[in-house]
Amino acid sequence: EVLYLLNQPHKGAQDLQRSLMGLALEKMNRLALAKKLLQGHSLEEGYVEPAFLTAQGENIPVAVLKNLPGLFIDARGTVYDSHGQVVDKYKADNISVHVYIHDVPGAQAPKAEIKSNPDQLATVIPLSIPKPEVFVIPRGGRYLIGRDTTQGNHLVLNSTKVSRVHAEIVSDGDGRFWLNDLQSSNGTYRNEVRLKPGLRHALRAGDRIRFGNREFEVNWDQKHQSFSLRPHP
Repeated sequence: EVLYLLNQPHKGAQDLQRSLMGLALEKMNRLALAKKLLQGHSLEEGYVEPAFLTAQGENIPVAVLKNLPGLFIDARGTVYDSHGQVVDKYKADNISVHVYIHDVPGAQAPKAEIKSNPDQLATVIPLSIPKPEVFVIPRGGRYLIGRDTTQGNHLVLNSTKVSRVHAEIVSDGDGRFWLNDLQSSNGTYRNEVRLKPGLRHALRAGDRIRFGNREFEVNWDQKHQSFSLRPHP
């Protein structure tokens, strides 16, 4: 499904990111439904096959979802095809999409690659583009900003002035967004005021935030109830 999305035309990194986020949410919904079915709940969305034979010769209970024909999900989050072969696997309700944006002047965007951890569905799309695009921050979740591509950062900034894991943006249950510096070397700034590490600071539309030497303008999308960070020249 990810490869299918990558082969579709997109207007830019933001459009691709939204498509991938939608796919991740859809997979999370499938997993939640499968777990409820396997826990004995009766749902219209699917049913349980009590003795599904895997390619390894195991007989296990699996959930069959009506909107996912030909695929079967077990209690561990493993997805099988009709022959019992593993075709997907993700950890319990833990699905993330990372879009890595690198500011490489004059660079041509390379073909995106898929990197997967067998124990967790983590789709990593390294994008190298002449001008950084908007980074969307959906409601609900914790988003890391930093330089290192191996530390789970959701927004990766290719700058030596940015720490390996520099800052985080957290959305709480009330729909508020908070910015927090994570002991970065060169600081996180909001409207040119350096933030004290470990203290949450409310994020507001129109704010200018800076991670090291990378500055962004904060925008609010009322329709999607989400913030976005737009690189500031």
